[in-house]
Amino acid sequence: MTHFIYSINNNYSAGETDAINKYAKSHNLSGNFIFHETADIRNSWPNRDIGKIIYSASPMDTVAVFNITDLATSAHEAFDIIKSAIEKKMAVYFIKHDMKLSPDSHWNKLENVLHFASIAALEFNSKRNKPGRPTGTRAKELMLDKHKDQIFGLLSKKVSKSSIAKIVGCSRPTLYDYLKLNGIKAKHHHED
Repeated sequence: MTHFIYSINNNYSAGETDAINKYAKSHNLSGNFIFHETADIRNSWPNRDIGKIIYSASPMDTVAVFNITDLATSAHEAFDIIKSAIEKKMAVYFIKHDMKLSPDSHWNKLENVLHFASIAALEFNSKRNKPGRPTGTRAKELMLDKHKDQIFGLLSKKVSKSSIAKIVGCSRPTLYDYLKLNGIKAKHHHED
C-alpha cells in the first residue's frame, strides 16, 4: 500500500506541513511520497502528475491533500479525480476537513456527496476570491474623490443623480454608494 501526499500548489505553509505530518502519523499513512504538481495545471488532470498517480495506483493506495483546492483546479475536476480514485479502490484524504472518501466510506450516499460538494464550493470560491482587495477593506482614495466638488456642486443645483453619474463617468449604483459613504441621504436631493 502506497500513500501519496499531493499538492497542485507546490507550496505548503509550515502550519500545513505540520498538520500533514501529524495527520499522516495519526492515520498510519507511513511511507509517504510527496508530490508537487510539475505539469502545467492548464492541462486536463489525466495529463498531470495527479493523473499519473491515479492511473498507476493499486487498490488500497491513498492520496492525501491538505485541502480540496490542493487536489484540482475546480470542484468539477476534484469530483472527477475522486470518482476515478474510488473506481481504482483508492482512498482520498482531505486533511483540513478530516475527511476520507473511499469505496467503503459510503461515497454514494446523498448526504455525503452534498456535504463534500458544499465544502468544495466553499473552498474553491474562497480560493477564487483571494486575489485583490480583501473583503471589508476600503481603498485610501475612492474613484470619485477627484470629482467630489463637482458632484456636490451638481447636487446643490438639483441635477439628477443619473445625470451626475454620466457626467463623472460612473454607474448610478457607484454614485449612490459614494454619496452614502459621504453621509449624503437621497431624500435631501432631487431623486431620479
